[in-house]
Amino acid sequence: MIQISDFPIWFEDLLTIPEISRLSGIRFHGTLTIHSVNNKVSSRLDHSIDVAKLAYYIGNKIGFPKEQQSALILLSMLHDVGHLPFSHILEPFYRYNLRFYHEGITSLIIRSLIKKNEIQKIVGITPTNIALSVLNGDKRFPLMEEFLFGLFSVDMIDGIHRAALPIGDASLEYNPWELCESFLILGNDLYIKESSLSLIIHFRNVRKCLYKKYIESPEAKALAAMLTRAVELSFPYGVKVNELPKMKDSDLQNLMLADPNARQICAWISQKKLYSFYGDKNDAEEEERQNIGKQFEFNPTLAALVFEFTHIFSENNQTEFQLSLFPIDNNKVIHISELRQTLNFKRQLLLNPKWYFPGKQLLNTECFEFDINHLMNKNNFLWW
Repeated sequence: MIQISDFPIWFEDLLTIPEISRLSGIRFHGTLTIHSVNNKVSSRLDHSIDVAKLAYYIGNKIGFPKEQQSALILLSMLHDVGHLPFSHILEPFYRYNLRFYHEGITSLIIRSLIKKNEIQKIVGITPTNIALSVLNGDKRFPLMEEFLFGLFSVDMIDGIHRAALPIGDASLEYNPWELCESFLILGNDLYIKESSLSLIIHFRNVRKCLYKKYIESPEAKALAAMLTRAVELSFPYGVKVNELPKMKDSDLQNLMLADPNARQICAWISQKKLYSFYGDKNDAEEEERQNIGKQFEFNPTLAALVFEFTHIFSENNQTEFQLSLFPIDNNKVIHISELRQTLNFKRQLLLNPKWYFPGKQLLNTECFEFDINHLMNKNNFLWW
């Protein structure tokens, strides 16, 4: 396992960048708090650091040059800087008011940091340029792209594991480090060991179950809708867009508690009296929940975005497969592309693509010629 002490000496300085240190105040788990049975909660900064550890471990294993190793750590630490208070739970609110989701905000922040020379003076020019090349889809770094944005990205390997921890369900557990041992590299190609296929399939099933049973459960949807409404009530004169990227969860929570109607919704949430969009209307508890929802009308456009935020998993549910395995270094392996095709291992996020940037295209747009404060003024968007 990798420790922070194993990182380059500049890593501690990277943690002092306000855009990164702010993530210590952004909770990772979002709507999963409604299903939590323990105190295994963490922040976006915790997640980013562990993603960096996994990336650095894989980079060492592959034998990446020092500059690429540094770029892997850098990209891992920057990949979530666009997460605003309460993370995914309020993405529809941010889309409605800021016109894009956290990926777009991340791209703005990264560009701003580079423009101000904040990154280069800590990490160096070459690693920063490599990081930019990877984000722009430069095919010179296919393995970096695979591990950062691919089928088994280090972000997903840590994120799914971390998301499952508060739920306390043993069937959702796996070891991220063991999953990273599944990989073999030959040239610029990534292979999976035959001995690891059962773990890969388990990882796929955990991810699918986590979304279907917990992240997008009726309770989680209700929590997201109620919290979205509470935040909306906290900004009666419109969102101060320049302030949101600087805020932590506690800052937004204080704003909600200052508004009596928003405070009441927060009280209901803390008591788990969730407005229900589903179920038997004749049930007394169900009726109470529906009455809670009726007391504060949801903005219909914003409500539609809350319920549009849905994942569709089109995966092969088989547990046995016909795979083309061949030997490498005393291991039978399968190429990552064949595994992807065989398992039909993909996730579709039902969002308008205008509002969502795939990671490798984060910086691929003309609008970054402008200063971030100019861009965060919603009257100055050049997106579409």
